[in-house]
Amino acid sequence: MCTYARTDTKKLRICIRYSGIGALEDLLISRYQMHAQIYGHKTNRACNAMLERIRERLSEVRWSWYRDCASIEHLLKTFAALDDRAFVNNCLILR
Repeated sequence: MCTYARTDTKKLRICIRYSGIGALEDLLISRYQMHAQIYGHKTNRACNAMLERIRERLSEVRWSWYRDCASIEHLLKTFAALDDRAFVNNCLILR
């Protein structure tokens, strides 16, 4: 396999020898299967559904530290940034 860039169009090209096509096919198929097994796994899908429901519920009750979180990723970053004292204080304030 080799790569080259065309100077006139500035596009990157990948070249594969005929003898390497089988190895490339194996690589692509294994990456596809790995992705399906990891991200499509029932436990991962269940956890994502639970996190989404938590996000929706926090949004419904209008928790102040959650207000600006629009996605699960942002929620997790916000939650991970809280230390124990800040989390307990936020819970006590909202009681």
